[in-house]
Amino acid sequence: MMAGDWTGKWSGTMETVKGGPGAPPVDDHFLVLKQEGASVTGTAGPRATAQWEIQNVRAEGDKLTFDSMPPGGVFVLGYELTLKDGVITGRVASKKGPPMEGNLTFKRGN
Repeated sequence: MMAGDWTGKWSGTMETVKGGPGAPPVDDHFLVLKQEGASVTGTAGPRATAQWEIQNVRAEGDKLTFDSMPPGGVFVLGYELTLKDGVITGRVASKKGPPMEGNLTFKRGN
């Protein structure tokens, strides 16, 4: 079931729910996604210039889950996203490394 098109450059924010000392309450976050049929590939990260390949991708209708790991594998982030009316919302949480959790909101950029 295909409910939406994930393809595009997405910019948005991460509202920190749990993070270490000095973690900003709200910070930028970016996605670059490409959908071909039921397959979604791309990158995710805290800056447009700091993007990490997504792995373990699962796309089901308007839901997308994946992991992202910066070089060196010090930590792994797990994403759970929903696409509705051209807006992606969801959460990101550390699966490996320092505890971190945030709520995400993205809009497709140009």
